[in-house]
Amino acid sequence: MDQFIKKHAQYIAQKGYSDKTVEEYTRYIIYFYHWIKDRSKKIHPKDVTKDDIYDFQSHLFDYKTRRGDHLTLSTQGKRLRALKSFFRFLSKRNLILFDPTTGLDMPKEEKNIPRDILTKSEVRKLLNRPDTTTLLGLRDRAILELFYSTGIRRNELLGIRLIDLDIERGILRVKGKFKKERIVPVGNIARKYLLSYIENVRPKLLRDKRITYLFLSNRGMPLESSIFSPIIQRYVKEAGIRKRNISCHALRHCCATHMLEEGADIRYIQELLGHKSLETTQLYTKVAIKGLRKVHRKYHPREKDYRREFTPQGAYYRRKLWKNNKKYIDFLNKESNIKTTPK
Repeated sequence: MDQFIKKHAQYIAQKGYSDKTVEEYTRYIIYFYHWIKDRSKKIHPKDVTKDDIYDFQSHLFDYKTRRGDHLTLSTQGKRLRALKSFFRFLSKRNLILFDPTTGLDMPKEEKNIPRDILTKSEVRKLLNRPDTTTLLGLRDRAILELFYSTGIRRNELLGIRLIDLDIERGILRVKGKFKKERIVPVGNIARKYLLSYIENVRPKLLRDKRITYLFLSNRGMPLESSIFSPIIQRYVKEAGIRKRNISCHALRHCCATHMLEEGADIRYIQELLGHKSLETTQLYTKVAIKGLRKVHRKYHPREKDYRREFTPQGAYYRRKLWKNNKKYIDFLNKESNIKTTPK
């Protein structure tokens, strides 16, 4: 089984899957291998049947973590997609007679609305926390500004090389999922801090001139994925922000949500974020409801009626009505608990 798993990992890597996805798929396939080996002693992929796959799907559905939580449908789907990819690969290479995952119904994944979106004021507080008088503080400020300006993903930022950034034109070439490239604009404030980082910080951190990655650690090496959560959590705490689950991905959510609130076309947001489907981007419209609510209150006819009939600002209008319809105004007073009868 090990040799098949390694061949599959090489295959999906050559197809353009990210290192993270290759590692995850491999881990999920190994988990399945141990599960079926303990259950039925099967050690060769050709022995796996459709019933085994269905039983494994039921196992994932019933499985509970150490905390007693069930796996989300999204997590179940990821593990099953790894198996489908694995057995499809073996079938194409004629290493097994048939693909036991053919016809497997995948769980319907939830489309989760982004949570804990920071307000614009909170984002400013967060961005202002790094001490830009220090090397790492200026680096961190450039990173945070770039996250919020472009909405790029963590792994996309890690992969940025100097050649990908055109600081004068304010554009950045990003390699997204499946190594698909896109060009995104970089805002002026982000450009300012990036330029300062490139000129004043990066040369002092760099120890090996062969390294071309944009952002470096204090040891002069390319940044690792694990560095971001502690950095952002520290600045969130220092900024006095009490919302949980604030990560670099939260800044991606903030970028999209705040631009929608300011009136940006959702199709441009889709292009900026690198979403393949507009449906994914539309999740942010459920969060960016503030602007829509404001427009609704301002222009809907019944909202105008509400302001006239039930708010202190509409008292003059109600006094006018009172002269013509005392019973009606008595009803309004009772409903709104606002005394409108003229003295």
